[in-house]
Amino acid sequence: MVRQDLPRFLGECRLRFVVLGQLQRPSPQRVGPEELQAVVSAQALAAATCSRLEWRCNVGKTEAGNQAELSRARRVPTEESSADNLPAAGIDPRVSRLIMMAMLGLLGAGFVAFRMLSEPVGPPPPAVARDPLLSQGRTIYLARCVACHGTDGRGDGPIAAQLIGPPVGNLTDDLWKHGDRPEQVLSVIGQGVPNTRMDGWSRVLDPPELKAVAAYVYFLAKRSVPEEIRQP
Repeated sequence: MVRQDLPRFLGECRLRFVVLGQLQRPSPQRVGPEELQAVVSAQALAAATCSRLEWRCNVGKTEAGNQAELSRARRVPTEESSADNLPAAGIDPRVSRLIMMAMLGLLGAGFVAFRMLSEPVGPPPPAVARDPLLSQGRTIYLARCVACHGTDGRGDGPIAAQLIGPPVGNLTDDLWKHGDRPEQVLSVIGQGVPNTRMDGWSRVLDPPELKAVAAYVYFLAKRSVPEEIRQP
């Protein structure tokens, strides 16, 4: 018999003993005291037997539950120990130190560049101050171009030496390798130069501003500003 069905079976046995006793209990007028005592003793013995069997069944359940708890308790340390053997997730401390040093280096370089770029430039030359187009071009140049090309256009800006690729162009050279015609100069400023750090500014500056910067570049090279640049 399955253990789970045993309590129900015992309950049915007890019920049958009780009913049987009620149905077959002899009347005191029909039997004697000895027979009545024998029936009562049989009922008591049956009830005690059922109670003992039920107790054994409950004890079995308790032992089974304790065994299951003990098995689970034994498995938990095994799982924890296996988890301890796994490699810890995270970043290697040496890699963390390298990342921190790189970040500090970037911060230091940014601070130095900021200090160099924030130095006062001084007033414009009289020729620039009298010419609105050159004044506008100088303002844009100092804001956008001086970091690479330098204040005087010699290619010695604060970050020029750290750039990867060909050296920054010297705008004061007598020979411009990308051409010195107005459309060539505007193309270099607006579209940039492939395979160099010279990016195009046409997405940032509008055509009049591009012409103003080109006019100031001609001024830095000590060249006269072409009329094509001055035309609106």
